[in-house]
Amino acid sequence: MRGPALALCALIGCRDGGFAPEDASHDAGRDAAVDGPRGPSGLGRRCSDERDLREVKAGCRGGQQCFTAGRGFRGGYCTQSCLTAPCPDDGLCVSEGSVRYCLLRCDDDAACRTDEGYVCAPPAFGLPPACIANPEPLGTRDGLACAPEAGRDAGVGDEAVSADRDDADTEANPQVRLHPGDRSALVAYLARSPRGDFFGGLSRHDGTGWRHLAPLTDFEFNNVVDPSFVYFRDGALFAAWLGLTLDRPSPGLRFAVSDDRGAHFTEARSVAPEGRCAGGCDPPVVTLVEGTTERVMVAYLTRSTRRDAWVTVQSSDDRGARFSAPVALAGVRPAPGDNTLTPTLVSVASDAFGHVAVAWIDQRRDNPRAALGDSQNTLRVALSNDRGDHFGAPESVAPPGPGVVGHRPALAFSAGRLHALWVEGLDDGRWALRLGTRSLSAPTAWALRAVTRGSEGCATHGWPALALSARGDRLAALWLDNRSGVGAAWLGACGLAPASPCGEPERLSSRPFRLSTGADPTRWHGTHAALAIGADGTLFAAWSDTRNGGPAVQLARRPGW
Repeated sequence: MRGPALALCALIGCRDGGFAPEDASHDAGRDAAVDGPRGPSGLGRRCSDERDLREVKAGCRGGQQCFTAGRGFRGGYCTQSCLTAPCPDDGLCVSEGSVRYCLLRCDDDAACRTDEGYVCAPPAFGLPPACIANPEPLGTRDGLACAPEAGRDAGVGDEAVSADRDDADTEANPQVRLHPGDRSALVAYLARSPRGDFFGGLSRHDGTGWRHLAPLTDFEFNNVVDPSFVYFRDGALFAAWLGLTLDRPSPGLRFAVSDDRGAHFTEARSVAPEGRCAGGCDPPVVTLVEGTTERVMVAYLTRSTRRDAWVTVQSSDDRGARFSAPVALAGVRPAPGDNTLTPTLVSVASDAFGHVAVAWIDQRRDNPRAALGDSQNTLRVALSNDRGDHFGAPESVAPPGPGVVGHRPALAFSAGRLHALWVEGLDDGRWALRLGTRSLSAPTAWALRAVTRGSEGCATHGWPALALSARGDRLAALWLDNRSGVGAAWLGACGLAPASPCGEPERLSSRPFRLSTGADPTRWHGTHAALAIGADGTLFAAWSDTRNGGPAVQLARRPGW
């Protein structure tokens, strides 16, 4: 399966290995044995496990090589190239960038090295099952749960924002904004139709319940991926997204404006110059920069056909009539020949004093499971003090070693401080949340602290969101985890000072669900949650879970923030 379904995997993180299916000519040649008579070929066998990425052969048959733990294969994995010859009878040819190699086909887990964390599962959406490293979190996989400490129940309940849409079977990656006049809530999210196309889902709560608005569509680029939006002071909406279509060689960064709260939008237009996404782009994120004029800033990731990548910003002071030229933030482009790290998962935030922050994850390029956590991954932030006219050199927030997981980092400003929330861990699923804080008055080191209490090391935490309280005296942090053995959404409160501990979290979700780190669209939670806090202190928290079978957006309202 090709087209938009696989484009989604490439653009928003199909972390079941990062694979794509290969041409039919390669996969159809399974009947050509490579290793003598038909029968087990040795694919998937354990082999010498060198973490320095040397492709050693010990333990593999002739003509094969050992993919090591450094590439995301625990205990080593015997494979062979299918670039010029088909896989053996029991092999499945997949591609990872320019590399094509064979995985062991399977019917159930018994064919795989389950004691080393391998399972029988599709490497990516649309592929048949093969023996791959388990993409599920350790807590779910092993039935491991934390001690009875599970936090208290907030008692607020939650509401289905998108579950009853009859035009979509998957909804994830929500964003919540409050109307500047009547404070009604609008939630935008990625939605996938039963045909496999993607559109921007919109649901609004105006005091009488949730109502689905017409889908956000793009008639030039048929698929709308991950819409991000802001309100202007007069209530007009600016929405931006990634446009995909089968009849164009590259995607486009698109936007539209609505003067009636999202009921109707202007015809979509492009943010970036034509050809800017020749090598691909990731979905954009937007923020409104206050000042004499309201400035919309769009941040996104763009790639060249040479696999270089840049975190890029563009801005408009006239609601999209004109955009500034694309500006690549310093220090992002890899040096010639350096394929170690590549940026991904851009986020942006601003405050009322002209500060703008752009954050992203530098992710290891040669590990197909790097999005599940890799010791070389790091979090970087670039800061502007003049409404985005100039940005300082990117700063590394997360120290090397613990690893950063491929969930979109969250940003928030408070008086004199910038805060960043991200997920830390390696690919065994023991993920924790880290909160970094730095002063805005002078270049200082980031002070780091834990957010979760009593459950680090025995559960999976992720899908972060961050917001400043209405009084400006504390931070709200939202995440999903499986500390009690099932999935739940949690809300934590953290003081502004770096030395302030975060309090005991409150459970917001009213029904449990199965937590999954995989990117199968039938159980995918996306890469982030969403928070918005009104002037009256009402907090709106949105996330995607699978309590009703497929991913759908839920929202909880919590007063007193």
